[in-house]
Amino acid sequence: DGIPSFGNRAATAAAMDHTTGFLYVIGTGGRVLHIIDATAPAAPVVVSKVTFDSQIDGYPTAVSLCSSDGMSTLAVSFQREGLSINGRVRFYRAEQALLTKLYNNDVALQGNDPVSIAFATGCQELVVVIQGQWFVLNDVVFQDPQPTIEFITFSSFSNPTLNDLTIENSILVADKIRQVTECGDGCGCNGQDTSSTVRVRDMEPRQVTVNSNNIAFITFTKNNAIASLDLNLGFIDRELDIRSI
Repeated sequence: DGIPSFGNRAATAAAMDHTTGFLYVIGTGGRVLHIIDATAPAAPVVVSKVTFDSQIDGYPTAVSLCSSDGMSTLAVSFQREGLSINGRVRFYRAEQALLTKLYNNDVALQGNDPVSIAFATGCQELVVVIQGQWFVLNDVVFQDPQPTIEFITFSSFSNPTLNDLTIENSILVADKIRQVTECGDGCGCNGQDTSSTVRVRDMEPRQVTVNSNNIAFITFTKNNAIASLDLNLGFIDRELDIRSI
């Protein structure tokens, strides 16, 4: 709100519109989006604030902006409470402090917890990383949702379409990708088990970025791995090249 303070959970991630000098900052815990006029970098000004309802909208988790043909498109991903509710992505036309929804409805994802998003070159596709982070429910039940990498293709003239990429267990075993958890038999994450349901679920992609050649790079922080993906290829031809680091 323009008043410096600690602990208000208002700055989780940001995206810059270099064509206008405006900055869009989301706060996950605060369920807020601040729009900042940063045309004067030494004296940025908060010019607008958007708040989100935890039950209707969810919690904003990632933000990305892309400019093409004189139009800037802002994407914001949301996580909802509870594993039974899938995550979503909302698209806006960004005109400095004015945000206009491009579609009436958000795009429903396959997974629950989108943690990073990035536009492909040309602004007609968005890469979404679903972490599938493990946790213990009620101190008893171990939950380890399977991660996914999803692609939203869209334009101003048609409804978005969603595709996803399957992470192959054979690649993870062959490249000796590190598993995160070793919690013993019976909870589905034994580090010695190389079965598909365990290996794939144990992967936790964390960040995605796309370079000028339209190659996506995805980090798997806890697995000590990084992957590349050629977005110039059609969906059926895309393969994840993942390596340990």
